[in-house]
Amino acid sequence: YGPIPIMLYQVMLRLTPDLIQIAMLKTLLSWAIIFFSLRRLARDLNLNKAFIAIAFLSPLVFLYCRSLWDNVFLVPLSAWFVSNVVAYLARHSKWELVSATLLAVVLFHIHLMGIFVVVPAALAILLDLKDRSIRDRSVAVLFAIIALMACVPYIHLLMNRPFSEPYGSFSWGDTLGSSVVGARVLGFAGFFDYFVPELYASKPILGPVIFSLLVAMSIIGPLISLYGMALVIGEFVKRRTPLGLFLCLVPLMTMAVFAWMRLRAHPHYVNATWVIYLIYFAKGFDVVLKRPAGRVLGGAYAA
Repeated sequence: YGPIPIMLYQVMLRLTPDLIQIAMLKTLLSWAIIFFSLRRLARDLNLNKAFIAIAFLSPLVFLYCRSLWDNVFLVPLSAWFVSNVVAYLARHSKWELVSATLLAVVLFHIHLMGIFVVVPAALAILLDLKDRSIRDRSVAVLFAIIALMACVPYIHLLMNRPFSEPYGSFSWGDTLGSSVVGARVLGFAGFFDYFVPELYASKPILGPVIFSLLVAMSIIGPLISLYGMALVIGEFVKRRTPLGLFLCLVPLMTMAVFAWMRLRAHPHYVNATWVIYLIYFAKGFDVVLKRPAGRVLGGAYAA
């Protein structure tokens, strides 16, 4: 657990000791950051803005933005980071690079899961620098050195602390569902225990019907995301762009770390990568909406 969440909560406690108000403040700030980050992504990636509404309907965004926990800060800040990386790769603005560097350090100090997007972003920027001027390369190297120096104390601390044993049993199916198709982001997989017991207790007849619909939606969303991922991979194979490398590396790194550490893929493990799966979904959704049957399917999924 990193130090940044504790610092942020200390700032909020200075404003009010009321935990309800702190939860409301954190939720509103998280929603605002996510909304503006996704708008930038829609502009830079030429995506249909409808996917922004889908993001706010995601159980992961709904539940974790209001949760007073540590790694939940990754949800809004990773969206901000990804939007900065995409903007830098599109326009090569030094301000975008400065912002992305600062956010990379912050993500690492929130939780180690931040490396799931930080490392692929660094590799993509490194590939991009191949065609940049010597001055641009020098600036990027300087930023990288400063970022690494800022992380040294925390890395030193981690090296002297034993890691806790992973809980739960490892499953390849669970890992593939979480790291490849974003089942935790675009459906209710992993979140049924938040909703289902209450549904069955209050609505013994309607509960099973709603549960069946939740299962159906938890299949449709990841399938659209998987289609979008195939489009991204196909585009990267054709053009070999730094942006394509970034979007392709994130799920690969996530899956590799899950498998190496034998982690059970709990929903919060994609708090740093969720927006990448949303981008896949948006790209697939754009194609799906061009067909009449797809519009019906997309509308049913959103509903």
